[in-house]
Amino acid sequence: MSFWERLKDPAMGAPLKKVAQQPNMSHQMLRDLALRRLYDLDPTEATPIIVEEIEHPHLDNGIFTVKGETLGLLPNETLPQFDQMLAARIEEKNSRTRSLDAQLIGRYSTKEILPRVKSVFESAGGGWDCVSEDGFVMYLLRVDADYGIKRLKTTPPSTCMPNVMRSVIKMQRWSEVEPALIARLNGPNLNSARNAAEVLAKYGSSQAEKALWDRLRKFHEQWSERRNELSMRPGLRSDANEAVGFQFGLVEAIGKAPAWLLTEDEVTELENLTLGQERENVKQWHWSSPVNLDVSFGENIMATINQYSAMDLTSLKAKLAQYPGGTKFRLHILGSLERSAPVRAAITEIAAEHGFDVVHAKNLRGG
Repeated sequence: MSFWERLKDPAMGAPLKKVAQQPNMSHQMLRDLALRRLYDLDPTEATPIIVEEIEHPHLDNGIFTVKGETLGLLPNETLPQFDQMLAARIEEKNSRTRSLDAQLIGRYSTKEILPRVKSVFESAGGGWDCVSEDGFVMYLLRVDADYGIKRLKTTPPSTCMPNVMRSVIKMQRWSEVEPALIARLNGPNLNSARNAAEVLAKYGSSQAEKALWDRLRKFHEQWSERRNELSMRPGLRSDANEAVGFQFGLVEAIGKAPAWLLTEDEVTELENLTLGQERENVKQWHWSSPVNLDVSFGENIMATINQYSAMDLTSLKAKLAQYPGGTKFRLHILGSLERSAPVRAAITEIAAEHGFDVVHAKNLRGG
């Protein structure tokens, strides 16, 4: 049982409400946490506080301190009553809540303010921070999908725009966005290319996997004669420094992507293509049956299988399903019987479906 689950009691409502409504607070994220916990405990009690926070965001030490995702917990599809207010706030030149307001617009605003939002969004020429752009593009995808997709084809999303990526996948329009990311992966800016690799690894198709391998082979060819430069040290040339970071992101993308499983031969190939110090990390990814499967619990499930990780049952089951039939797993669970039971059941189901052999280690109790 998590720490919050131990405290989750109706008696906690009053103190949480008191914290959420404090006029000023020095701890930056305490108000956000209190409001989120209050909503989890009693949505009816938390809703008017969320509405008030949307109207009048607290600026503790000059910074808004309740996240857009927390204020987005309400079940309403839209909140038209806030359209004009949010549009006016993003139009303020020196607004201190613009990134929050962009998220709120992405979550709740209607098509009524589309021209105003487009005007503000386009005025930056693509120079938005990730949080703001995630909110703006979410809104565009929701109220003018073709325009939003067109924008993503021109300026592909980054790893810090998870809401946009989930929306594109849900809309089944990933195939329209993926080519732009592959183009960025092969572009000259290695920082942008690394970001593209990380997005492709997280959401990409089989075409993305091929593109990542092709890019690594080109990188290997380009840097093989300078491999001794690819180690972090004082005085490292800027191009080598960028190359080290890019190779790390690219190799991690290929090796840890949720959508595919590296075979032993592929791990060997990846090791041979990796240059410098990073090669030592890849050596740790060789595997054979039996495979250790370790599960623990925090706020969510935390599962590791070789170099792979999963933070929920759905992704854990998807990764296990990629292993070949007959694979043997050694299952170690750190957690209470109550929390571990659904995980054991899900793994047993996958094992039966795919012909796995699972050895259940003695349950290790935890919080």
